[in-house]
Amino acid sequence: MGDSEMVVKNLLMGVCSVAALSMAAAPAFGQNADAAASAFNRDKNVTVRDRRHPEYDALGIRVGAFTLSPTLNVGEEYSDNIYGVESGTQADNYFVFNPHFELGSDWSRHELTLMGDIEADRYADLTAENNTTWYVGAKGRLDILRDANVSGTAKVGHMVEARTSSSSPSTSAVPIEFDEQNIDLAAVRTFNRLRFTGTYNWDHYSYDNGRTQAGSLLDLSYRDRHINEVSARADYALTPDAALFVQVTGNSRNYRNTAAFDRDSSGGDIVFGANFQFTNVLRGDLGVGWLKQNFDGTSFGDIGGYSLHGKLEWFPTQLTTVTAIGERSIEDSGLLGSAGALRTDTSLQVDHELLRNLILTGLVEGERSKFVGVDRLDKRFTVGASATYLMNRGVGVTAGYSRLDQNSSGANTGPDFKVNLFSLGLILRR
Repeated sequence: MGDSEMVVKNLLMGVCSVAALSMAAAPAFGQNADAAASAFNRDKNVTVRDRRHPEYDALGIRVGAFTLSPTLNVGEEYSDNIYGVESGTQADNYFVFNPHFELGSDWSRHELTLMGDIEADRYADLTAENNTTWYVGAKGRLDILRDANVSGTAKVGHMVEARTSSSSPSTSAVPIEFDEQNIDLAAVRTFNRLRFTGTYNWDHYSYDNGRTQAGSLLDLSYRDRHINEVSARADYALTPDAALFVQVTGNSRNYRNTAAFDRDSSGGDIVFGANFQFTNVLRGDLGVGWLKQNFDGTSFGDIGGYSLHGKLEWFPTQLTTVTAIGERSIEDSGLLGSAGALRTDTSLQVDHELLRNLILTGLVEGERSKFVGVDRLDKRFTVGASATYLMNRGVGVTAGYSRLDQNSSGANTGPDFKVNLFSLGLILRR
């Protein structure tokens, strides 16, 4: 067993120990499990996106003790730079066909949901870009006690990498497709003013080969990998509206093909923070700490730095939600010669309910990626706006616009480019 897998094994044992001890502890928060749980509820307000509108919400189809919620999204999108290149840009429009379903339980306790999704994109001129993605999955929750539960999600799917991704090879004549499998598990136990959460996540990626314009294959097996991640978090409620927390996370990333570069690594982070809500105006979960990733390959240097995990929601009125998100993490890289990147993501989104059936959205996003193994720094800036109008329970329309601007620097610089994307769609629901 390698060092990276040993790290994950030890952390997983620690998470299991914490979960076992917390499940065994008896509630002592006034001998009232509901009072203990309420110390961590942050539900004094509902976001514009989550607010229910009974006169416009789809009813679904009853299937015994379950409800089937089918959705069909169809639309047309136009991009003025399909390949995300600096010069020689090509524009095209494409038709999007996207059916989706969820089959969810209506039980008083526990929960089970089955889900599936297919999206087919068909281009008017650049037909080599035609692609179909799909996934199926299930998620559930088992309520062991009133203040203890375990939950999980499992998904398998076939995806396509965006042409604008830094990992997408510019020499490929076709989009890069890959298979993805995910398993996420969590256990939560609340007692007194304490809440313990343990999680385990497993992700597997397997990439199809690309193909050049001349017909030569692009071997992408060096990107095939699986990732194990475990975390343990403890929250302590200072008041019913505020809590402090500490979270420790560890991971191992193991690649199938390490002949050219050994990209295997292990790492993690420790975060200290708080989650809170102030009356019905502001709520959030903010944490800062330190993260590090150690690479087995001697040609790569280790990555480290401060970590950031934050989300703030501001409710200036009941009809407006302002959401700010910040995240700093270490991500895998598909660039040859690079095993990963220290990435910082920030976003600000405003949702406004102009009418009960009309939601307007404005979005600003920033991304900064510093790659290890190569001299390259990518900065991305995105602005966008969209509108969703519900005509009735079953029919709605959407319209949107976004602009992506990338600036790349360094000896191994990538392209500087801009992409303008327009979309118009129809939503059909039951």
